[in-house]
Amino acid sequence: LQIYDDLSMGIPLKWSLGLTNGNSGTGADNEQEKGLCLKIGANPLRDLYVSVSRYSSGDLGSGKAEISYAGLTDAPAKSERWQRAIFEIDLRYDFGAGKENRLTPGAPAWSDSKAFVRFAYGLFDDNGDASTAVVTDRKGSYAFIEGCYNVTDSIYLGTRYSFADFEDGDVYASLN
Repeated sequence: LQIYDDLSMGIPLKWSLGLTNGNSGTGADNEQEKGLCLKIGANPLRDLYVSVSRYSSGDLGSGKAEISYAGLTDAPAKSERWQRAIFEIDLRYDFGAGKENRLTPGAPAWSDSKAFVRFAYGLFDDNGDASTAVVTDRKGSYAFIEGCYNVTDSIYLGTRYSFADFEDGDVYASLN
């Protein structure tokens, strides 16, 4: 279930709230807690898009999460039950912006702007629990910055830098 609306109050502003099964691969409601995601996006300037997102999975049992960071959807090692929380802020600035509506953009790699720069920073927290084992929870951050320059309508140049980092105390946490 997803609801959304346009709240423009002098600047273009939208919000979206989603309620999902929380885990992936089941294709049906397995009676676990539901995932909740809230996103608020705005265009404070014509060429600048800003959004903030918050996701909480609820209890995932031993299943995989619907949302990932650094491609990771699995539970912390040895978890019998777990939950995931993610917070993210996104910024995008367009140079020579075209007609594309920044609050309802097209495919992520496509833009009618001459060039753009995007930045995202997120925090994640995976909390696991097991009755007979010690579970190492995962907490940390991730970020990326990327740029794209449209040389022609069919040729573009792009670059990206990204990282995912665990908190210092998560010495046994890994992405594998």
